[in-house]
Amino acid sequence: MSKFLHFKTQNNYEYGYLYNPHRINGIKVNDPIYIGRVIDKDNGIFKNKERGVFKYSLINGYETTDYKLDEYNIKIKKEKYI
Repeated sequence: MSKFLHFKTQNNYEYGYLYNPHRINGIKVNDPIYIGRVIDKDNGIFKNKERGVFKYSLINGYETTDYKLDEYNIKIKKEKYI
C-alpha cells in the first residue's frame, strides 16, 4: 500500500500526518507519523520544533525551504522554558 498525507484540524490549527498503511494478519493498520503544523497546504509547507519551517511532498520527501512565516502572517507562540 502507498503512503498518504492526512490532515487534522484542532483548535483552529491544521496539522499534517504521514500515514504508512500495511496489513497485519489481514487487518489494515495505519502507522501515523507527525509531520507538523500546516503553514501552506497547497505548497506543502509545514513547521515543527525539530525541523523548523520545511517543505514536504510524497514524491521528494523532506526539503529545506526559504519561506518566512511573516509572509503568511503566522504568529507562533514563544516556546516555554521549564
